[in-house]
Amino acid sequence: MLPVMVGTDGSESSLAAVGWAAREARQRGVPLRILAVGPDGVTNPTGRQMSRHDFLVRRQLEDQLETARAHAREQAPGVDARIEVRVGPPAAVLAEETARHLVVVGARGLGGWSGLVAGSVSRQVATQAPGPVVVVRQAPLEPLGRIVVGVDDAEHSVAALEFGYLEAALHGAELRVLHAGAGGGLPESLSARIEAAGAARPGVRVHTSVTSGDVPAALAEASRDADLTVVGSRGRNRLSGLLVGSVGQGLLSLAHGPVAIARDPRD
Repeated sequence: MLPVMVGTDGSESSLAAVGWAAREARQRGVPLRILAVGPDGVTNPTGRQMSRHDFLVRRQLEDQLETARAHAREQAPGVDARIEVRVGPPAAVLAEETARHLVVVGARGLGGWSGLVAGSVSRQVATQAPGPVVVVRQAPLEPLGRIVVGVDDAEHSVAALEFGYLEAALHGAELRVLHAGAGGGLPESLSARIEAAGAARPGVRVHTSVTSGDVPAALAEASRDADLTVVGSRGRNRLSGLLVGSVGQGLLSLAHGPVAIARDPRD
């Protein structure tokens, strides 16, 4: 099971992401890595003397990390929380880490180099990362016991379904599968994929429904009483129907809770 990584910049949004990530890491039984990203110079790999500016930026990042680690331990006592400073473009650094971690980001932040979870950065990570990303807008105060998975294409729904089943099993939650399509029912191919994805999680309760209207609005409405809303994607730079253009932007903007982007492992 993938370990969990969360980006922080000291903002309220990033601390919400840290809290969600800490609880997820504890539930998975894996370490939590808390990452702060700064400009070149703050890591001093050559041992040269830092400029005063780099030194002050480094101290700010370290303070943010210590605050985030304390928050993680408060939200999830016993979690193995580790902190790290990295350099580079924040979105690129976090996107690369999705090959090895479940990466968690806040929905908005401060902007600039300290703005690790600024809206544009979280969207870049969510849409460009090769692996799974969770964008935390706001998390329910108490577990609601439901995971929502949005699917719109039987062939490219495997990653979202598997992620949704995993989360439902981890948290003892119900899984609601919401299909975006016309015809009033689930395609046989999609029904087969739902059954196949659930074979490894036989204890998960599943409820399916179909919507043919405004897809992001339907998912956003479903997210009101969900702990997590999951959608899939295909291709490194091209998202599936649920995340094309205004649909994906609408979901990330309108969702009432955390949104997970699960990428098809075949792409």
